Amino acid sequence: TVTYLLGDLSTVSATTAQHHPIVTVLDDAQKPTGQMVNPSAPNQIAFNGLFRSGAISSAVFRAGLPATKGRKYFLWEIDGEAGSIRLESDELASLFVSIQDPKVYLNGEPVEFEPVTGPATNLTSAWEAFAKGEAYPTLEDALKTRRLLEGIKQSAQEGRVVNL
Repeated sequence: TVTYLLGDLSTVSATTAQHHPIVTVLDDAQKPTGQMVNPSAPNQIAFNGLFRSGAISSAVFRAGLPATKGRKYFLWEIDGEAGSIRLESDELASLFVSIQDPKVYLNGEPVEFEPVTGPATNLTSAWEAFAKGEAYPTLEDALKTRRLLEGIKQSAQEGRVVNL
């Protein structure tokens, strides 16, 4: 996650919207089922925040848009003093990096790596890291993530910056 790589956020400011009050349910192959539903959550979320390190983050999540050629379902760019890392994918499943590997670029150049093949492999990697004594998510990490999500929700509802 972002906080695993870049550290904890100290503040967040968020805006949410529901641009698609009725959505079509898709099957496993991403084809319309004909069923329409009223979503109970916003389908667009934008937030920015300040990391404890002083770095600034900006993120936009959107759903309900039709699949079109070239549309990026996942786009993450990290700019730093030594350059940039960009992860991107046109595939809907790439929203879950543990399910589908995005394309990775370092300073604009593609980076090749051995692909991870699905959630089972990701889980295996997590257990191997645990067995080796490497870092792994803890209950405290889950609580930090929960506080971040609650802060984003509170900021969107109240229209103000929230200190975490």
